[in-house]
Amino acid sequence: MYLIEKNTLGETLREYRKINDMTLQEVGDKIFKSKVTICKYESNEILPDFYTLLELCNTYNISINDLCENTKEEQEDFENPFGKDKLYLYYYSSNKLIDSIIKIEKKDSKYNVKFFNGVKKNNKKYADYYEGKMILDKSIAYFDLNINNKNKIQIIVNIPWMFDNEVYNGLYTGLTRNGLPIVKKVLVSKNEIKDIDKYSMQLKFSKEDGKKLYKENALVFKNLEDYEIM
Repeated sequence: MYLIEKNTLGETLREYRKINDMTLQEVGDKIFKSKVTICKYESNEILPDFYTLLELCNTYNISINDLCENTKEEQEDFENPFGKDKLYLYYYSSNKLIDSIIKIEKKDSKYNVKFFNGVKKNNKKYADYYEGKMILDKSIAYFDLNINNKNKIQIIVNIPWMFDNEVYNGLYTGLTRNGLPIVKKVLVSKNEIKDIDKYSMQLKFSKEDGKKLYKENALVFKNLEDYEIM
C-alpha cells in the first residue's frame, strides 16, 4: 500500500524540481501544464492526477516510490497474479506493432523484472533492455523499469481478480527519443498472441477514448471477460 501525505506531496515535488535544476516554466513546458499549475501542485493548492504524477516522475527521472512510502507488507501479501514468470507485451509505435517480453523472478518476497523491449523474432534480438521490479496491489501490477537508473519507464496493468484472464489491458509511460513524456496502450498476455489483429482496437486510442478523456479529464481502463476497454 502506498502512503501519500497530501500536505507534503507538493514540497516533495518542489525538492525534486530543484534537484533537477528546473524552473516552474521548464517543468510546465515538459508536461504541457502552465507555470501557475505547477506552482499550485507544489503549494498543495491542487493535487496532480495520476497521469500527471507519472509525467512528473519521468521529468524528474524518479519513480512513484520516491513520492510516497511503499509499505513492505504489500509484497508479502500478494502472489504473482499472472501465474507465469514470462509475459508477452504488445504496443504500437508510429503505427508499427512492437513485441516485447517481460520476465519475472521472485526473490525474498520481491519481484525482480527483466524487460526486453522490441524483440525481433527472426534473430531473437531486442531494441532495449530494462531492469526493475513489479509492485502489486489488489487490482494493479506496476512495473518500474530503467536502463542503468536512466531512461525510466512505467507499465501499469489492470488485473481483474474476479476471473482468470489471459490478456490484460495496461498503459506504458516513458519518454520519446527527444525527451517528451508519452503514454501508450499495451496488452500483456500470458501466452504469445498469434492473431494480434484481433486486439488491434484495444491497442489504439479511439474516438470513444477521446470523448471519455474530454468528459472525465482522464482515461480509465477496465478488463472485462471479452477484453474490451471501458
